Amino acid sequence: MTETSLARLTRARAGRAAAPVAVAHLGLGSFFRAHHAAYTDQAPDADAWGVAAFAGRSAALAERLTEQDGLYTLLVQGPDGAHPTVVSSVSRAHAGGDVATWVDLLAQPTTGVVTLTVTEAAYHRTDDGALDLGAVGGDLHALRAGDLTAVSSVPGRLVAGLAARRRTDAGPLSVVP
Repeated sequence: MTETSLARLTRARAGRAAAPVAVAHLGLGSFFRAHHAAYTDQAPDADAWGVAAFAGRSAALAERLTEQDGLYTLLVQGPDGAHPTVVSSVSRAHAGGDVATWVDLLAQPTTGVVTLTVTEAAYHRTDDGALDLGAVGGDLHALRAGDLTAVSSVPGRLVAGLAARRRTDAGPLSVVP
């Protein structure tokens, strides 16, 4: 992470090019940005571990991050006050509905890790709290028909990506839920 002026911040001024994507992540919310992405940014080999992050329900955050070249400011609160820090580990940001890009990314041998930070809203539930198998079943039906645009659930996206990886024989992959 690099502290810098936020005026006209670019990757060049932050001193870090976008790292090649090695991590595919579902859930572009605050928890991901404050923890997962920030820790990845601090890794000694961070230049090898770019994250392609996919938003949950809204494409707006992915659009804003794309406009900012994946850079954002994390305000870290310490005993001596708050310190703004630029985080640059998000190499690409996508709308959650961009299932085709998700699937293509998981089919790449250069993608080594899939991570998730999604809330309970991402797991379709019935009124009594049980898993809504209809939503997941609908996704599986859509995948069998080759319709990626109809896939909406987290399990459906994972199945689509893992199936593509298997078809392309892209090698092992770590999944960190």
